[in-house]
Amino acid sequence: MNSVPPDIRPVQQRPFFAWFMGGNIGGIDNKISARFYLFWTRMMEEGEHMVAILRSRKLRFLVLFVILVSVFIGCSKAPPVLKQMGPTKTKAGVAFNVQSNGESAIWAITENATKTTVIVWGERQLQSTFGGSNSVTALVPKELYSKPGQFQVYLLDKKTGKKSNGLVFTVEE
Repeated sequence: MNSVPPDIRPVQQRPFFAWFMGGNIGGIDNKISARFYLFWTRMMEEGEHMVAILRSRKLRFLVLFVILVSVFIGCSKAPPVLKQMGPTKTKAGVAFNVQSNGESAIWAITENATKTTVIVWGERQLQSTFGGSNSVTALVPKELYSKPGQFQVYLLDKKTGKKSNGLVFTVEE
């Protein structure tokens, strides 16, 4: 403990945040630099100091708070995965998987889908229905399959902005 100024009590006797946020340390004018220096040297000393720092209730609360916030904002949430979709092709202007309202529909087998996940056709978000983390369906407007071409279809979680891999829907002549 010789590297620590004598006016600083050992970490074991003083909570981490009280030490870190305390008053002027050792008469040094630049308080922030001095606090960081002392914090760093204490962390780099023997392991007993780190154990003492982790005993602080405030630090444990802060760690728990950071973990909870990261879970709620989706930092640890995996992006959606588009495993399979159907149908995968049609002829130009010919409806497919026709629903009771006369519109065409597409289905997707997924992983990690959420209530905010939608199917995207090209760059257009489709009116989608969440069927659980493993399925999403969507209505496909006729203008999207009225002309031949290949169209990229993928999932988008509107809340997190995370996108899935894409699969191709083919509209034949």
